[in-house]
Formats: sequence, structure tokens, C-alpha cells
Amino acid sequence: MKDKVDVLVVGGGISGIACAYFATKKFSNVLLINDSPKLGGYIQSFKTDDFLLECGPNTLMLKNQLLFDLLHELDLWNQIIFPDPSAKKRYIMFNGHLHPLPFSPFAMFSSNLLGFKDLLQIIKEPFAEKKFIRSDDISVKDFFTELFGKTIYENFVFPMVSGIYAGDPDKISFKHTFPELYVMYKNHGSIIKGFLKKKRQKQSFKKQIFSFPEGLKLLPQRMVEKGNFKTILNAKTTGLQTNESGEYIVKYIADEKEQSIVASKVIFTIPAFELSKIIAEIDAELSAKLQEFEYAPIQILHLAIQKKDIGFQEKGFGFLKSYNENSSILGCIFTSRIFPHTAPSNYDLLTVMSGGATQKELFNLDENEAIRLLVNDLDKILKFKQPPKILNFSRIEKAIPQYLLNFHDELLKSVRSFEKKYPGVLLAGNYLYGVSVPDCIETGMKTIQKI
Repeated sequence: MKDKVDVLVVGGGISGIACAYFATKKFSNVLLINDSPKLGGYIQSFKTDDFLLECGPNTLMLKNQLLFDLLHELDLWNQIIFPDPSAKKRYIMFNGHLHPLPFSPFAMFSSNLLGFKDLLQIIKEPFAEKKFIRSDDISVKDFFTELFGKTIYENFVFPMVSGIYAGDPDKISFKHTFPELYVMYKNHGSIIKGFLKKKRQKQSFKKQIFSFPEGLKLLPQRMVEKGNFKTILNAKTTGLQTNESGEYIVKYIADEKEQSIVASKVIFTIPAFELSKIIAEIDAELSAKLQEFEYAPIQILHLAIQKKDIGFQEKGFGFLKSYNENSSILGCIFTSRIFPHTAPSNYDLLTVMSGGATQKELFNLDENEAIRLLVNDLDKILKFKQPPKILNFSRIEKAIPQYLLNFHDELLKSVRSFEKKYPGVLLAGNYLYGVSVPDCIETGMKTIQKI
């Protein structure tokens, strides 16, 4: 007799943990299987030499009511650390220097990142006639170039997309990468009008970034602790079948033995390329699409330097690279200037991102060459007086999902068809409905609402 559960969640990243956590509110017997010994996916925080490092996301954004309520439910609200107020200041690397990102009309008029024609383009946006059909899928690059012009795309949009999503704006879908902006534009015919109307809406929380004293790992840890679900770790899922009762048999390997579990509901939150192998025999079409799904590679370098040995002393969140800048760096976060608790008081902790869809060739370098290149390019901008201390360097070849133009619509259609064909099997994860941690948590809740 095989073990039987109400809900089986495959995957122990934040998406899987969220699904399991919310499932326990509706079902009594919930099990989560993960192929590694650690839960949390890329949300891993650790200390080295008194520095607190993040291996995945560096901050969380309090962006919706669900996350606000969840933090209170998990008794985490009182442990939140909000950033130093100076972290609001952000920079763009442009012509070899860091320029403050302008947030006010006065700052825009005095910024080197914008010209007079660009300012006119912004002013005209709410009133300008649009040249493309709003319901069409369009690339991020084409959308913002059409609305605001080439300069704003190169100096604002490209840095954001390549630095945050590690993506190529010319290839990724606007409506899937920026769904909130897509809805604003579709409803109001203008991004600026949409922002102004949203600003008038009252919320019970302030939208801002945050962390925890011991790092972001506390969020998935607390969800596991508070969630009334069981876990099996170091278990690699290998197959999915149905039985005569209409239930599902999930096969997995643990302790070098092939085992199986019967479940009424199965939720897969593992990466697309892993799921592709599992469903190949029961849905070749979706399996092929999942195998084609693209992820951007990312390199993350953590380094420390004494504050007296760094030339750039301005406070702020960090910087992103503009389109025409010749640099191996996509972006750099001034981690300890945002959250002082992450480093000794006399040190700056810096987190550098590189690679992505636009710099894949950097993965051809060996690690030492890559580190030397990044440190050299960072030195040009921040003006080191002494060599920094290298704390950690990591490479993730399939890191951030890319919602490609046209392809993502077809993928979602195939997912819906699969879920209709196999009632009780649901697909979630950051390759479908949003890559951020809050997006994954929301996807987890909505997935459970379907069953």
C-alpha cells in the first residue's frame, strides 16, 4: 500500500513552500518533496567573516496586501528591518560615471540622463496617440521606446530590465514581464495616468523594501515552521501516473530507492526544464515547450572594502548599467549602506551582478578571470584605494526566467490545456506568473484557491 496524501507539492523553493503553506488551510494531509537537503530555493542567507550575504534576492518588496498580512500571520512584522532612508537614492552608470536617478520634476530637468526632447516625450505621454494595438504582445524595448523614446529606454528601462530581470528587453514580453503596467496601459491608455490613479488608492501599508536581522531566509523558514505540512528532502521526482481511482502516483528516488506516493492533488513548482522530463511521457507538447523555456544566467560577486578605501562615498541603494556603457557589470547593490547590520561598521559590503541574457559570454571565462574583470570594472566607478576583499562568487546558469515575446502566451495556453486534461494537477513556479518573491507567494495562494 503506497503512502497517500491530499496534496503533494513538488519543489521546495518559495513557490512550493507557499503552495504547501496555503494548502494546509484547506487540507489536513499535505506533503512537500524537494530534491535538495535545503528548502527555500535561491533564498539562502549566510554569514562569513561577520558579513551577511544573500545568494539570491537581496531585498523583499512589500508590494501587496497578501505579503503584508502574511508577515503578521508569521509573527515576522516586528523583526523586519527597513532600509536606511538614504537608500532611496539610486544611480545609473552612464559615460563612466554614476548619475542619480531623477525622482522629481526638478531633478529630471537638471539630470544628465535626459534631454529637453525626452522631457517633452514624458509630458506628452498621457495625451499622445499610440501607434500599436494595446492587446498585442510587444517587447519591452518596443513598448517603452514607442511611449518615451530611445534615450529613456537606454538610460532607464534597459538598466532596470537587465539589472533586475537579467533580461534582454528586445526579446521579452512587456505584458508578461510588467503585468501591472500592462493593465494600467490597457485600462487608461497611459502609464502616467495609471500611476496617478493608483496613487490615489488607499493602502494599509507603505510600499517599500525590507530584510531581516539574519537575512531573507527567515521568511521561507518561518513558513515551513508555521505550516502544518510534512517534507521529504533529497528526493528527486521522476514520474507522474494516474491510477484507476483517478488519483495520481508520483514516483521519486530517495535513499537510492525508487518510491512512490499517491495524491489527490499534485502541484509542481520545480523549474521548467526539470518538469519537462517528468511529464514527457504524458504530454510531449508541453514537455517540449518547457524544455525550450529560457533562463538568464547570473554571476554574483560579494566583496568588502574598508569605508576609508572607497572613493565613492555617496549614500544610496546602488547602481545599474545604461545601454551604451561598456562594462561587465549589470548592477551593484550597496548592501551595507542599505542595511548597516550586514557588515562591520568600518566596512562597505557590495553585491555585484553580471551576466544575464545580454552578457552570456562572461560565463566562458574561468572564475578567477571573471572576478578580476568585475573588480576592475567596479574600481573604475567606485575608485578603490586598496584592493577589496572577495567574500563569495557564485554562478547560476539557469537563474531568472525569461518571459519571451510570443512564446510565453503559447506556454500558458499549453499549461491551461495540461491542467484541464489532468484535473488536480497544477503548475506553479516563477517561470509562469511572476519572478519576484511576492509574486511567487501570490501564485501559491491562487494555486490553492483553484483546488
